[in-house]
Parts: sequence; C-alpha cells; structure tokens
Amino acid sequence: MEYSTVIQKNRKILDNFFSRDSELEQIRRAFLEDTGVASLHPSRTVVATGHQPVIFYPGLFFKNFFTNYLAEQTGTKPVNFLVDTDVAGYEVPIVYQADNEFYKKRTGLGNHDSLVYSAFEPPERDVHNFIGDIDELVYTLTNPKIGEAFRAFKSAFFHFYNETKQFVETINYLRDDFQQKKGLNFNNFFVSSIAGTAAYARYVFYIIEHIETFHHAYNKAIKKNSSGNYQPVKFLNYENEWYELPFWLLDYGQRHAVSVKKEENTITFFSASAKKEFTLDRYAAEEEMLSQMREALTLYPKATTLTLMIRLFLCDIFVHGTGALEYEAVNNDFLKLFFSMEEPPAFYTATGDIYLPLTDFPANFQHLYNDYKKKQHWLKQVKRDPEEFIDGELAQKYKKQKKELAKNLQQEKDSKKRKEIHRQLESINEKMLTELEPQIHHVNSTINYYRRILDKKHVFYERTYPYFLYPEGYLSRERFEEGVRTKLIEGR
Repeated sequence: MEYSTVIQKNRKILDNFFSRDSELEQIRRAFLEDTGVASLHPSRTVVATGHQPVIFYPGLFFKNFFTNYLAEQTGTKPVNFLVDTDVAGYEVPIVYQADNEFYKKRTGLGNHDSLVYSAFEPPERDVHNFIGDIDELVYTLTNPKIGEAFRAFKSAFFHFYNETKQFVETINYLRDDFQQKKGLNFNNFFVSSIAGTAAYARYVFYIIEHIETFHHAYNKAIKKNSSGNYQPVKFLNYENEWYELPFWLLDYGQRHAVSVKKEENTITFFSASAKKEFTLDRYAAEEEMLSQMREALTLYPKATTLTLMIRLFLCDIFVHGTGALEYEAVNNDFLKLFFSMEEPPAFYTATGDIYLPLTDFPANFQHLYNDYKKKQHWLKQVKRDPEEFIDGELAQKYKKQKKELAKNLQQEKDSKKRKEIHRQLESINEKMLTELEPQIHHVNSTINYYRRILDKKHVFYERTYPYFLYPEGYLSRERFEEGVRTKLIEGR
C-alpha cells in the first residue's frame, strides 16, 4: 500500500471516529491547539515518532529517518515526541581493546532515586566521570577514526553542557544537531509539556469519567494478548471501589501508582507510595475541577496511554520501533472494545542495524552467519561425496571407479575382500580430497575466521553502541535508507 494511501485512510478512520463523539472531537482540537501541532501543519497531515531522550544508537535513528521520509512524501515536517516522562536511564555499551582482543563494557550515570527524565539532572562530577570513562575505553582502540569521532562529540558536548549544566538538554541538542546535518529537521515536543496542557487534563478527566468501562476494556485487551503467565503490559488493579489509573502520579520527580474513587459528591485520588490524597468536588464546574486537578496533581501517561493519545489526537500516522508491537496489539484491541472502533488507525514500525566498524568483518551479521553455515555444510558434502566437487574428466574417472567398487562390494560375500574394497573406496576419496585441498583449505580458513568473529558476536555485533562512536560519515543518510526495515501494522 502506498504511504499516501495509508495516511489518507488513517485520516478517514479518525475523522469518522471523531464525527460520532463531539466531546472527543473537542479534546482533539484542544490537543492540536495547546501543543502547537495544528499551527505547524495547517493541512493536519502529521507524521510522528517518539522515544525517550536517551543516548541514541543507530537502530533508533532508523525510526527517525523513515518518519522523515514519510513526512517528505506529504510535504510536511516530521514530529518527534520526546518521552521525558519515563524513568531516566543512561547506560551505554562501550568497546575497548586489551592484548589485541576486543571487549565490551557498560558505563553510565546512576539514577538511584528513579527520577524521570524531566527531573533528572546528574551531578556535574558524575557527568565528567561518565564522559571520561568512555574516553579511556575508546583510547585503547587501534581504529583512530572511532577515537576522532568520539572526541569531536566530547568537544561539542562540553561546549554546550558547560553553558547550560543540563545533561538531558545537551544530549537532546546534540542528537538533533546530528540529525539536522543529515537533512532531518523535526518539530520536537516534550511529553512532560503536553502533560501540562488543558487538553491533556481533559483527556485524563475523560478517562476518569469512564473509568469503569475503561478498566474492563483495558484488562480484557491485556488478557487477550497474554500467554500463560506472560502479559505485554500490567493489568490495572481494582479494589474496594478504587480504580488504578493508567497514569503515573509524579511527586518530587518520581512516578507513583495512583488510583481514583468516584462517589456521589466527590472524586478522590490516592497514591499509597506517594502518601498523597486529593479530592475534587463533583458539584463544581468542570473547568474549575480541571483547574484544581492540574494545580494539585501532575499525572504522566503510562506507555499505552501515551501512544493512544498520540495515535488518536496528535498525528495521522505514527512510526514505532519493533519493541512496541506487543503493547500496541493491546491498544488496538482496547480501541475496538472501549471506543467501538471497527478498525483502529494503522501505524508503521521501522528498525535496522548498523554495526560499529571495529575490524574488517562483514557488516551484515545474518549474511555472515548464513555463509558460515553454508560453508560448514559444504565441508560435510565434500567429505561425503568429493567427486561431486571435481570438474571434468577427472570427476568422471573417479565416479566410474567408485561405481565399479560399489558394485563389487554389493556382490562380494567374503569379509576380508569386502574390507579391501572399503579400503580402495577410502583411498579414492582421499585422492579426490587431495585434489580439492586448496578449496578445502580456503573454506576451513574462512570458517575459522568466521568462528573467531562469532565467538565475539556480543562485541562485534552489538547494535546499541552510541552513535557518536561511529567514524565521521559512516552513519550516512544513504546507509540508513538502504538498511531500514519497515512494516505496516493495520488495525483490522
């Protein structure tokens, strides 16, 4: 299906959906206006993706490259949602050498208080130690271009960081700068900022108003997509008329589970772990309740609630990584159950692999592994039927000799003579293998080379090395376009 056809179909699905519910249509308009998405795209064609503001590796950039490509097809600028509402995590694998061998080590910044990205600001000393640890490891590599690439990043990092003292902001700025140099210019939206809008408060309140049916549909969708004890996302709890919300309560930068209880006169929010309780008067005007809720509580969306919000209210087509497929299967079933959508809007997944050029080895792991197995099979075949691998008259000569000996073996009853025929057959095979020795030697050498690489697969084919380790120009736009793997996931 053509990209433009997919987008137009999604827009039709969404337009039909909102035309049936004026309240949801008002929420959508409020989202587009409050976030600024509407002003960026007057035609309302919004192609979006999103991720936590982590240190990117090449695999993550594939989403952005494909999202940018889709946006180019529609003449719009792509949108990137920065999920700074998740718990911050900055740990990366770094390669190093010792005694001419390659090894991998993980280094990072601690987040012992489990702060979200929007509240995470590591001590300056820790930031310097983190960058310094990477520098020490990269210094051991014999490939100077990797060191040059990292030190260019390090220089740019501290040029920005020393001005702002904001680690997450610096990481975001440098990633965006990298993309812009590749011709990718995104409109960036922080989820924490969206969560502060009036539109978002209306979205939260809509779910609270329908919390009973929301719970039923949500947990039913999870159950449908669970297998044994495994479930793609957690069930929402219900106990003594308290409904767990599909949102996190933010308190001093930490996320806490929060539940709601609706009574005749009140709506009460309660979080045991945050030791926080807040009550709304149900007889107050809706605007007043929304204002009080926004002032008293900061509610961040959970993963499923976030993508529901984006897919329904903030874009025409969303590009996920492959890791989202399981919880989006839950979302699709939920959309059918809760919103009675016959066909939820489609979305794309995009991913790919680009490996750090540590040594002269095949850049495609699957190609290497397939060739490794193919050559192993070739060796077995050669040892069993070497005549099949010899060309010309010589092959015919050996085949004829083996055929005659096999016939004699079949007719011979004397055990000693049978042994002698066996020895003659083995002798012919040995002669043929001698003829094939140059080819066998070459294949064995290749297999041994591949085996040394496969023994270090976890180092050579680590797909999450930070993008700033890759030599200048190696992560080209062309390489991303050639290596991207995409899939359309329709809601049927």
